[in-house]
Amino acid sequence: MDLYLSALNVYLTHKTQIRQQLAEEMEVDVKTIKIIINALFCGARIGLNPDFAISQLLNNDAARIEYLKQNNFINELRGDIKTCWDYITPTMYRTSIIDKNNKSRLLPINSKQKWARYFDLERTILNSVVNYLTSHQYHYFLEHDGWACDHLILVNDLSDYVFEQTGYRVVFEQEQSLSDVCE
Repeated sequence: MDLYLSALNVYLTHKTQIRQQLAEEMEVDVKTIKIIINALFCGARIGLNPDFAISQLLNNDAARIEYLKQNNFINELRGDIKTCWDYITPTMYRTSIIDKNNKSRLLPINSKQKWARYFDLERTILNSVVNYLTSHQYHYFLEHDGWACDHLILVNDLSDYVFEQTGYRVVFEQEQSLSDVCE
């Protein structure tokens, strides 16, 4: 993709601050905002509807839901997310039906399919990371959304490796534990 998605890039660069600001403005915890934004990436809808996951997460609070619907950053991010899915969707298997005019029509990708694609891509990246860690003789263990290992990693080298193996450019964040600093 050669497009610059400004809201997505701002979010990736400043996600902690954005989550904190939205949490304060909506008077919810940061974890709730993280869940909402992750859900948006996989097609969740914003609306006062007991069947909508975001509505359920916000206890069907009309004011909070309306705030989300009208928040400029959230709307820009949703537009960027749509653009991403416009690029991803053609790579996915899609079911077609015959409509009432006897014409074949592709069904839209639903949230469940988006989540499945997300986890498939995440697993592809993680498998590449595991191969890198193993081939470089790191001792590691996998965590919910990352891993821990016994030495600092050259993240640019890892990013290059993953790109060579998968075709996906991934930027990794590295956290150093206190025990790493004290050694």
